[in-house]
Order: sequence, then C-alpha cells, then structure tokens
Amino acid sequence: MRHSCWKEEKIALLKLKQNINYTNGSYFSTWVANETSNCCQWEGIICSNSSRKVTELSISVKTFIKEDISGIESSNTDNWGNWHFNASLFLPFKNLKALLLRGYSIANWIEDEGFEKLKQLTKLEKLDLAGNNFNRSIFLSLSQLTSLKSLNLGRNNIESGNERLTGLSNLEILDLSVNRLNDESVLSALELGILRNIKYLLLDGNTLDKNFLQSSVVMSSLKVLSVSNCGLNGTLPIPGLCNLKYLEELSLSFNNFHGNLPPCLGNITLLRICCRHSSGH
Repeated sequence: MRHSCWKEEKIALLKLKQNINYTNGSYFSTWVANETSNCCQWEGIICSNSSRKVTELSISVKTFIKEDISGIESSNTDNWGNWHFNASLFLPFKNLKALLLRGYSIANWIEDEGFEKLKQLTKLEKLDLAGNNFNRSIFLSLSQLTSLKSLNLGRNNIESGNERLTGLSNLEILDLSVNRLNDESVLSALELGILRNIKYLLLDGNTLDKNFLQSSVVMSSLKVLSVSNCGLNGTLPIPGLCNLKYLEELSLSFNNFHGNLPPCLGNITLLRICCRHSSGH
C-alpha cells in the first residue's frame, strides 16, 4: 500500500500555498518542498487511506478564526482579504470530496477562474465558504456544481439580489446563517426543487417571521431546521410545522415563542426552544 502522497498533488499544493501567501503571508508552515515530506500529513489535508489521493482540503488559519454559536467570526485577516481565488489551482485534486475555505474574505477571483470551474471536480460533495463576503452573484457559479451535497454560505452577504441557487438536485445540507435574510429573500434565493429536496436547513441569525414556518410546507424533506435567533415570536403551535413529517431536529432557541408544540411533531429527537436545550417536549 502506498504511504506517501502523490508527487503531482504535492506540487499542486505548493503552488496553491504560493498563490495564497503572495501578500506577505507566512501560512502553512507544514507545507514544505522537502522530498521526504508527506503532504497527506500536512495541516488541512486529508487523503484516502487506500489511494493516498487528497480527498479533503481545508485552508485554515486557526489562530485567526473565532467560532461562535451562529457560525464563524473572522478577525485580523488583512492578508486574506487580498486573495484572488484561482479555481485552476484546485483542479489537480480529482478525488477531492470536501473543500473548506472558511472566513478569509476572498477579495475576488481571477477572470474565468471562478467557482463554476470546480464543476470539473465531479466528486466534490462539500463546499464551505462561510465567513467570506459573497453576495448573491456567487449563486451563478455555485449553481453549476451539481455534485454538491453540502453547501455552507453562512456569514456572507446574501440578503438581496435577483440571482437564485438552482440546479443542485443532490444538495441535502444548506447553511445560510447570518446573512440578513428575511422570509421573502430566503424563498426567492432557492428554486423550488432545492427547497423540496433539502434535508438540513440552517438559517440562524437572520430576520424571519412566523409566516416563514407556516410556508415550510414546500420543504417537505426537511430533517433538521434551525432558525435560532431570528426574531421570531408568537404562539405555538405553528400549523406549517405539521407538514414536516420527516423532521427530527428543530431549533427555535433565542426567539420569543410561548405555548406548546403540536402532537404531530412527536418524532422530534432534539428540540431547542427559547434559551434552553431539551431532548423532548
């Protein structure tokens, strides 16, 4: 069995490091051009146990990132704000399943090198772009990544615009937390096919209305719905929730509800209401 990474992928990672560090950065100290260095052991890299091909790539500067309950908060990332994304640098990783680019305030992308080019990575299932500064125009590129099953756009600027996320028939997990979205902008941002197929929808930290939950009938496949800290208020039960027959987890915490959930939600295994956590009703 092969123990080291592939030479061509090691070279590709070093080119990526050079591209990111061009503005006085000194990140990725484990990514070195030493012949004995195994890139499968580098920070942020996960390889297949059998093929030793790169399957997950996480470009992360842990000392610059601070997590909270709503997602990710960046601080002191001046160099990252100058990074111009170049999709071609990721194309050598043909077995890539997960690409995590959280919180770097990507400034832009080189012409004709946007995220749509990642459609050539046909095994890519997870894309995490949380904590950047993207607006809805990013939907045009992301809609071409039809292999995606999980997409994290939390803490961006998706609140307004005419673009829609379309064509992602395999998408199961979508995080749009902390994007200043309201009821209308959430529903207008996603085509009906995505709403019907989505299983995990995270909308924490937006500004929603109780009517959004009543309209959740279109999200008939939902297993997990999280709308914590969304300014919701009113009396439970909310009729629309009874349409979510597959719902297993529901988070309504840090809102202002009163009353009880309806019996139709008896299958829920994890429930968060108000500011407490419980495992039932």
